[in-house]
Amino acid sequence: MPYDPLASDTAATLQAPSLRHWFGTDLLGRDIFSRVVVATRLDFIIALASVALVFVMGGFAGIAAGFFGGWTDRIVSRLADTIMAFPLFVLAMASWRRSQYRDQHRHRDRDRKLSALCARRTRGSQCAA
Repeated sequence: MPYDPLASDTAATLQAPSLRHWFGTDLLGRDIFSRVVVATRLDFIIALASVALVFVMGGFAGIAAGFFGGWTDRIVSRLADTIMAFPLFVLAMASWRRSQYRDQHRHRDRDRKLSALCARRTRGSQCAA
């Protein structure tokens, strides 16, 4: 890394990309390229560790299911099915919440339009609810 990613230089705040600072600097004058390199390294380590952990745990679960069979195989299979279905479940919940949000705003917009129409027709007098 060319610079310390945590070192602030208030004289060099919000600089555009240049030969000295390839990605420019942020609000505190820190080099953005150095910060990206540090974050990438950390993310890469986390990704490798999570893949290795899942590989080891899945391998042992598969070995146990194959060796013992019976109820162990059924439990491991159902657990694997649940884990595989979870991202789809999260997507379904997000879609459901989005539709609920849209419906709430559709009703709010309809109520605003009705109250504006009522105000125009009655010329400021009270509208019946």
